[in-house]
Amino acid sequence: MSLRKKEGDEQAMASLQMDQDTARRLFAAGGVLLLLDLPKQSEFGVDCNAWTIGPKFKGLKMIPPGLHLIYVSAASKEGHLAPRVAFFHNFREKEVLVKKWDSKNEELIAEDDLEIVNRFRLNLLNLDPFLAPYPFQNHRRWYSLSYDLNEQLVGRLQPANKLLSSQAEFISKEFDELGESSMKVDRQHPTRIRYSDKQGLPILLYKEGTEVRFTSIPTPRDDVCSIAERTERGADSSYALQSVLASFQNPNEILGELQFAFICFLLVHMYEGFEQWKLLIHLLCNCLKDLEKNERLFLDFIMVLHYQLKFVPKELFVDIVSKNNFLSVELANFFDIVNECERCPVLKEKARKFHCFLIKNYRWDFKVDDDYKPVIVDSEQHHLS
Repeated sequence: MSLRKKEGDEQAMASLQMDQDTARRLFAAGGVLLLLDLPKQSEFGVDCNAWTIGPKFKGLKMIPPGLHLIYVSAASKEGHLAPRVAFFHNFREKEVLVKKWDSKNEELIAEDDLEIVNRFRLNLLNLDPFLAPYPFQNHRRWYSLSYDLNEQLVGRLQPANKLLSSQAEFISKEFDELGESSMKVDRQHPTRIRYSDKQGLPILLYKEGTEVRFTSIPTPRDDVCSIAERTERGADSSYALQSVLASFQNPNEILGELQFAFICFLLVHMYEGFEQWKLLIHLLCNCLKDLEKNERLFLDFIMVLHYQLKFVPKELFVDIVSKNNFLSVELANFFDIVNECERCPVLKEKARKFHCFLIKNYRWDFKVDDDYKPVIVDSEQHHLS
């Protein structure tokens, strides 16, 4: 087995070692991932760690029971890396999970034949030299990013095919409706059917089964209400938050989705994850009425965001967020709202500490210009003058 460090902090390779008690416990109860036929020089990652694999690599052993993210970027013969493909899996004690890389279709295939899986299980002793130990010393970092996630919530959010990809799979609208006949040009079909939007661009749809099923965030324009109500809902996300929370079994599942979106963006390199993360941040940072009612949720929200920001290199948020002044503006609104809530002293104190942490570590300016404050412009207003 050979692994070469690809991502992670300076402790990444040291984390391949662990104390003897932990090693014995994980050896006895830990899960095993067999990842077969993945080309050498491919990227392989689990949770917060990624490596370039060698020719002898066949998988991972001593995986702590619980939810984990596995991801790969297969290398071509020329050494070029394919888009990252990932999946979540909730490992049970002593579970053996077998995945094979299909080089023809460039996809991971699960081995579902229990007899074949059992053969691998019986042969684990011979496979052991080709299996890397789970980097347990970094497990806390992964837990800090995923503790509100569970198997049920992942099942709700992940694509129907259970695979996440850094490169979205699209098909044209005409192919979706007509199949391969949309490509046919003959006497009966002298021209190809093409659908386009107002800008003349082709209309693209997600390939069936590949779209992440993020929760839809309602907007004021979605509601049938007066202009005054629409403007109020544009400035206060409380109504939208209650609508979203009603779709979950418990309130903290919205924080689980916040973690899911962040993980998709940061580790799977999915832009859609970043967009959903921003929508959820905006939703949670602009609730004027529901602070006291949902104080526990907002206390937990601060912790989730705190761990996310600690994990990400400061330079990343400078490049991605601060140029558009997104996160500092949203948090400035949040801190102002919390500061005005007289009945939430615990939340106020926690928000104050988080505010100090951000100023100290990121030197962010939390002054909000009027240009960034929420404004709703309704088309009906143009007909009122």
